[in-house]
Amino acid sequence: MPTLLDRSKTLQELANRLIDADAQKRRFERLRTRKDQLRGARDELEAARKALRLLATRGIAPTSVPRASAALRGKAPIVHAQLAADWRAVADDQSLKSNLIDPVTELASKLRKAALEAWEAHVDAGQPPIRDAIITALSSAGFRRQCERLQEARAGIASLRRSCPTSLADFERLDALKADVQQVWGELDDVPQDVANFLRKAARREAAIADLTPGIRAWLDDRGMLGQLRVGLG
Repeated sequence: MPTLLDRSKTLQELANRLIDADAQKRRFERLRTRKDQLRGARDELEAARKALRLLATRGIAPTSVPRASAALRGKAPIVHAQLAADWRAVADDQSLKSNLIDPVTELASKLRKAALEAWEAHVDAGQPPIRDAIITALSSAGFRRQCERLQEARAGIASLRRSCPTSLADFERLDALKADVQQVWGELDDVPQDVANFLRKAARREAAIADLTPGIRAWLDDRGMLGQLRVGLG
């Protein structure tokens, strides 16, 4: 029969195995955390580099592009080798975050900032200076449909401007929206002052037939807007 001492040893061995299993579990959790951190840093870096490559296809280059230090470039192969040799050493390496993960994330942030600044400059290039007050005035002067189209295109451009491009489709959409702005603004920018004044009065139902001069009538007729006028009794 097993003695009390034998039972005590068995219980101790069992306790040691449980402790070891718990330690292994915690180590595995640390490794999984490191893996998620490394993957996140890698994805951020690749997204920033992709934006820079896309910009380059259009001949757009940032003023300056940050580069990884020699120490940082040499760290990744070392970590790969450590993982292959003993993943537990990587899991227990408390310096991995400060020595590799944080520097990679910081580099990705700098690259993204450089790409975004270059993209913003590209988005802004060639756009006409349009003030919201002018659009409001033109809308009240009878150009609501054109102004709504203009504002929709400007909102689309502003949305694209807020983040780096992720595909060539972003450039194509930007080109289309900028062309739309140029077209509509070209139409609105050519509105003669007497026409704008008349349409503004008409929008308030204050225009008289006498206000519809031959020049204003011809201008509206050429643009298919004459049929939008309605005659009423005061």
